[in-house]
Amino acid sequence: MIDYRQIPIHGDLRVSKKSLPQLPYGFVEVPDHLGNKRNALRQYRGPYNIHVLEYPHEWSFHRDLVDPRINPVGHLLLDAPEVPLAGLAGIAVAKKVYEKNESVLDGVIAGGLAGLFTWVALSELKQLARHTR
Repeated sequence: MIDYRQIPIHGDLRVSKKSLPQLPYGFVEVPDHLGNKRNALRQYRGPYNIHVLEYPHEWSFHRDLVDPRINPVGHLLLDAPEVPLAGLAGIAVAKKVYEKNESVLDGVIAGGLAGLFTWVALSELKQLARHTR
């Protein structure tokens, strides 16, 4: 039996499906938009803000600070800050480019690229930090 309180916050605990063929009672499958699936087959949420990713041969467990089903804004700010930061970067760049060129299209393209770059860079840094603990 897994002690849920021992699952790391924003960490990664991998458990083979041979030793845990199915998730314990209390875990429910959630839609793809409630968290980053990271190429998993499915994702689940459970007690103590646990987020589980299902892969073909293993489960990946971590705890979030906030459950997005209960407080989506709090989850974005505390568990997935790369999302709102990327949005803010995109908006800031779009505004600057529009003010300079007076072209909505240029602003949208530049803002979209800036937001995408920010999201990818921050996501990679977050993954790197997760794996160096």
